[in-house]
Amino acid sequence: MTRTIRIGSEGTYLTLRALILRAPGQVTGLNVSYSAPDIAAAADLAFQAELLDAENLAWFFEEMARNWRGWNEPIGFRTSEGDFTLSADCDRIGHVTIRSRIITRRWSLDGRLHLEAGMLEALATTARRLLLPADHEAR
Repeated sequence: MTRTIRIGSEGTYLTLRALILRAPGQVTGLNVSYSAPDIAAAADLAFQAELLDAENLAWFFEEMARNWRGWNEPIGFRTSEGDFTLSADCDRIGHVTIRSRIITRRWSLDGRLHLEAGMLEALATTARRLLLPADHEAR
């Protein structure tokens, strides 16, 4: 099973790698990396509210997939510590923009990614498999 989600296109990517430090496969945080032609950065971010943060991040991807034809208000995710946020907008023709923010003690990075609505279902499925235990019930 993959332990990575890679989002983006055209040389700009956000990669989320699960940090699993406890059995049975509970995701306790993420290694988040952002790369673009002019910048690259990465940070390990611990989930303070482990299952809640993992559920909320999975929900973020699932909510985009459910509304693949576009939505009116941004869809967002924020870790309980506020050190990683995502916000997504989608227009009526299926262009999705995801804004990310990574905050560490020494630096912060704001990024922007673009993808097509047709990618959202596979992204949501991958996120659920990566972030949640197999026996976890959907919201």
